Amino acid sequence: MSKPKVSPHQLTIQASQIADIYTDLQDEVLKQIINRLNDDSLAKMKRDDVLKWQMQKMSELHLLNDDTLDYISQSVNKSHKAIKQLLSNIGKTAINNVDGDLQQVTGKVEQPMNHIEQVLSAYSDQTIGDVNNNINQRLISHNFNDSAQAQAYTDILNKTVAKVITGLKSPQQALNDTVYQWQNQGGLQSGFVDKAGHHWTMQGYASTVIQSVIPRTYGAITKQRMDDYNYHLVLYPAHLSARKACAPIQGHVVNLVPASDPNYNRRYDTVYNHGYGKPSGTLGVNCSHWNYTVFVPGVNTNNLHPIPPKQAIANAKVQGNQRRMERAIRLSKFKLKAAEELGDDAGIKHFKLQIRNQQSSVRQIVKKHDFLTRDYSREKFIGK
Repeated sequence: MSKPKVSPHQLTIQASQIADIYTDLQDEVLKQIINRLNDDSLAKMKRDDVLKWQMQKMSELHLLNDDTLDYISQSVNKSHKAIKQLLSNIGKTAINNVDGDLQQVTGKVEQPMNHIEQVLSAYSDQTIGDVNNNINQRLISHNFNDSAQAQAYTDILNKTVAKVITGLKSPQQALNDTVYQWQNQGGLQSGFVDKAGHHWTMQGYASTVIQSVIPRTYGAITKQRMDDYNYHLVLYPAHLSARKACAPIQGHVVNLVPASDPNYNRRYDTVYNHGYGKPSGTLGVNCSHWNYTVFVPGVNTNNLHPIPPKQAIANAKVQGNQRRMERAIRLSKFKLKAAEELGDDAGIKHFKLQIRNQQSSVRQIVKKHDFLTRDYSREKFIGK
């Protein structure tokens, strides 16, 4: 494999851009739903006509499919290509980061990479398979009535009708409120249901799967190369915030083999004592400690100065609050875009003010905690 032209930071951005494909797709689907329902017939509808209007709009469901199918197909193909490119870049980055050091430490010539291709292929197939099974098949279905966008259309339509029938809302107010409530619930639903019975949204599922590709794949390839050279000590990166599993070992030298392995170095801890391989463990879901380096005691110097584990964990909770604020800003911007599509002047004014207040809260929390930074990309609304 050739040396990469992609930095670790660029890998993170690349992963975010793949998840953004589905954010953009949801925006387009909602736009088409609004355009289908928010027409002259809505403005002219009387209370006695509401059921007739509902039947008419249900008969137009296939038209939504025509409006969205090409866009969805393009997005799915784009995500497939981007995932494969991301996996390839992760592999090149991992090998470039460790192979030279491993050859120097062990005195061995470059070891064959047959297993690397197998590892990359396995992770690529698994990632694309997860996205296909729980997202893409929900969008491109042989029975369109069962698709995620058809269910969204039907749900918004039926709830709008229910609000009008009660007489408490005008047709326009009913549609506006229903759209915003649908956005509050997370939008398009994926096919993934977790062990607790929670039905994940497409945006949440796509973001988790894609962002977790980097630590899982980088860790697996690095471990494979270290197995190939039979050397297993690394310097675990250190951050100002860390999850419970990573906090005790960040900034320290650790083994990439379990304590039961014959090559285990007893002078150092092992990632296997900290949930390695589990979603909440080291190199688990959304772990940011994946960019570790080969370490040779007596040769390399550990210049990392990790903060105490309790402080790192406490910082992670504060950082988690910032991430929630950032998600809230993105949702408000999503609603603002919907309000503009709906022609809801009151909604536009409300969401613009809400965004300003939310951004002010982020500025305050960043100012209060010097380990936080303002990342505008996390607050950005993704759309065409």
